[in-house]
Amino acid sequence: MLWPSLLCVVLAGLFWQAAVNSWVPEPYLDEIFHIPQAQKYCQGRWSYWDDKITTPPGLYLISNAILRLTWLVTGGCSAQALRMTNWLAIAAMPLIAMKCRGLIEGLLAERQFEGGKRSPPSREPVLSTYAFHTGLNIALFPLLFFFSGLYYTDVYSTLVALAAYWNHLTRVSTNSAVTWKSDVLVVVFGVASLAMRQTNVFWVAAFMGGLEAVHAVKLLRPPPTSLGQSDRETKFKFYLWRYSQGSVHDPPLNKAGLEDVVLCVLSIAIAVCCNPFRVLRQIWAHVVVVILFVGFVFWNGGVVLGDKSNHIATIHLPQLLYIWPLFAFFSAPLILAWPIQRLANILGDNGSSNSNNNCTANSDPQDPCTGQQQAISGASWLSITMNLTGIAALVPLTLAIVRYNTIIHPFTLADNRHYMFYIFRYSILRADWVRYALVPVYITAGLLCWAVLGGVRQHSSGIDRPSITTTNSSSSSLSIKETLHTSNDYGTPTIQTASSHPADNKTSHLAPSLSTALIWFLTTALSLITAPLVEPRYFILPWVFWRLLTPSWSIPWRFLNGASLLKRTDSGDNNNKGINQKKGSDNKAAYDVRLFVETAWFILINIATMYIFITRPFYWKNPDGSLADGGQVQRFMW
Repeated sequence: MLWPSLLCVVLAGLFWQAAVNSWVPEPYLDEIFHIPQAQKYCQGRWSYWDDKITTPPGLYLISNAILRLTWLVTGGCSAQALRMTNWLAIAAMPLIAMKCRGLIEGLLAERQFEGGKRSPPSREPVLSTYAFHTGLNIALFPLLFFFSGLYYTDVYSTLVALAAYWNHLTRVSTNSAVTWKSDVLVVVFGVASLAMRQTNVFWVAAFMGGLEAVHAVKLLRPPPTSLGQSDRETKFKFYLWRYSQGSVHDPPLNKAGLEDVVLCVLSIAIAVCCNPFRVLRQIWAHVVVVILFVGFVFWNGGVVLGDKSNHIATIHLPQLLYIWPLFAFFSAPLILAWPIQRLANILGDNGSSNSNNNCTANSDPQDPCTGQQQAISGASWLSITMNLTGIAALVPLTLAIVRYNTIIHPFTLADNRHYMFYIFRYSILRADWVRYALVPVYITAGLLCWAVLGGVRQHSSGIDRPSITTTNSSSSSLSIKETLHTSNDYGTPTIQTASSHPADNKTSHLAPSLSTALIWFLTTALSLITAPLVEPRYFILPWVFWRLLTPSWSIPWRFLNGASLLKRTDSGDNNNKGINQKKGSDNKAAYDVRLFVETAWFILINIATMYIFITRPFYWKNPDGSLADGGQVQRFMW
């Protein structure tokens, strides 16, 4: 059923192409620059360049090559033929996206520690249904699918960035050193991405290069070491030494708090600084891409080509606020399902807590289990306090950004053909108080997006509850192995247990590691905050990578059948025995139903925006009632 679904995406793209070519045969909006430029290349006029174009010529080069290879160049490349090259890109999009997601899940499955060493990959990761369906939905993402019918740069820009990500995932999927061949591919994909859009440098260099730097220090694989009772100075030196050896603090995102963020950044910085040559060997190809980009900027006299006056880089922090409502709108099926996820997870915690805990309830202060519980409780309260303080700090920070850094680009106010014109008109431009009233919306949407990215904890995998050992039977201090907060590059704690064989884990459920999420956010910030214009298309790549990293979630059958886990009693071994007897049925999970709702939601948005674009044309008029812009038909679009 899934492969016919892929065919449906391809046919839907053809239908959209036919509709645009039938109703809008002439170049529209930015196509009036892109299509003539591509046609000049088809004629062999390689030195010609339209100064109104701000992006590099990658789109024109690749479409020209495709048309020549497919024998479609006739009479200088028609608008219809050039648009069809974007259809090829949207047809290839789900294949590359699902392959990337499959490699991410393969990393989660294969990179488990066994006695302090990684187990070698035993087979090629099998493409999961979640990976397949995720690839389909990425291709249906409204901002991508809509522009697949027009001759814009966005579809190929995203496709090439995904191809670079595919190569990156392939590089880090092996425990051995990278090869020179893969290094060359990094440079090739990096240059190709830059040829599509300049801001891609942040994704192919900063994002993927940052992930590979973390991967390089984790390959040091120091043996597990435990620390007994000691003073603060000894502990401090011990952890500095462990960090320098590559034992970085990198828990899964769904188990990380504010204190973990500080430790994660600190440990990675120490590990990288103490192993510069190892890191440089891993990322030198990304450094070459950055050097080439810097050279282009000096040669060009700026980042953008052509019209530099209307694209001056500036600090625009509200971009980091606008992105969350946009994510929440397009990913509404994932966002709205989060309360259900939490409810099911709470029921799972209540029903399975005793099965994974060898300590029975008691009040003996000398009992080791009591010491563990007290220490864990104290750590939990510290974490909760820090997290609440961090969330509270978001309010004044967001208010300050809105007050002092809100920028309204002239293009946003001048062009009523874009939806963003109406969003601004009826929100932050309506009244000053509306800007501040939106602060809770920004914060809530952002927190929900992070919660969805972290996913929920799945207890059936067997790696969700690492053990904690005491150093002394009469002491409440804990000795936690340093591998407890060490994870593979994309996910869960790397701790082996009896049921943690890669083949037994539902790896699509596993959350990305904290370092991956932080590097994603940093890259998103770098790619957005220098742009004064708020353009939905600028959010495509941040959303695509966020969506690829988002773990799956499926409602357990026991939750669907109404078998409340709260009814289970705390009866020790008998209770555990009952749980074990039902292990097969309890662990059985349904398909991630959010994917179907997400598909339907994207189809609905696509139909609505395509219908408006085709059937709701309008005209600009001068104050005297005459037609402006030469009587050209105007249409609504992203």
